[in-house]
Amino acid sequence: MRDKSLPLFALVLAAGQSQRFGTPKQLATIGEQTLVEHAVREAEAVCGEHTMLVVGNAAEAVHRAAAPLAGFLVCNDRYRDGIASSICTAVAAVQGIAAGVLLVLADQPLVGRDHLTRLKQRWCREPRRVVASRYSGTLGVPAIIPAELFDDLLALRGDQGARALISAQGEHVIAIDCAAAAVDIDQPSDLADLTRSPGR
Repeated sequence: MRDKSLPLFALVLAAGQSQRFGTPKQLATIGEQTLVEHAVREAEAVCGEHTMLVVGNAAEAVHRAAAPLAGFLVCNDRYRDGIASSICTAVAAVQGIAAGVLLVLADQPLVGRDHLTRLKQRWCREPRRVVASRYSGTLGVPAIIPAELFDDLLALRGDQGARALISAQGEHVIAIDCAAAAVDIDQPSDLADLTRSPGR
């Protein structure tokens, strides 16, 4: 049985190759912040020192952009194998010391601490269930996966993220609406569109 005193860890996934972006998109800026710095600061606001940044591509530069870290840094040497390798690297690092993981992507710049807090608060009420973001007609990340499903996360391969695992839980998933999570930065035009948006 899981130790209820174990914390929730936020895992900020920022190791990708950014092939369609052309340069490490984790280092792209919106306003005065890089994408990775924004993701880390928002995650730290919710999980504090129990925040782990996963780096891989341009690891040193991404680490510098996010510093100082309140939590931990882990390097995924297999980042070329896809996002699943980052999830596996991070989950393996916290297995046995975490009650669950909050998966956060570095390329969702409109997702903030308010939504992450809502996810955590809902999960704390039912910590054996998956709590996921609902947007664009689907369930995805940011999402909290309980420790009972860590083995399933460790079985992910290639470009397979957590979405399929979340969907497989069916009615066991608690959905929290987050339209902002639908905005992700995949290529330079996405960043340009976002920075041209009113109010930015």
